[in-house]
Amino acid sequence: MLRSLDVIVSQIQSKQLFTAVTQIHDDIEQGSSLSAALSKHPKIFDQFWVSLAEVGEASGTMPLVLNKLAEHVEQDASFQSAIISAMVYP
Repeated sequence: MLRSLDVIVSQIQSKQLFTAVTQIHDDIEQGSSLSAALSKHPKIFDQFWVSLAEVGEASGTMPLVLNKLAEHVEQDASFQSAIISAMVYP
């Protein structure tokens, strides 16, 4: 998990997200769970993210949960793009 967060941090352009992910990395490194670390940043990671992280931790299916979260983010971005395109189209 820590190595993955290191890779993510190196690719972040948003200062706010960089700060949050760095703090999450530090929390996990100090022994905190991912869900507890995410819950400290409710403006970025809502209860949906925290709950899914808790489920992944409890069930031992964190890779599957993280893949589902990635799919959710991609679908959300695609939907937003489609809405913006529809609004801009004359």
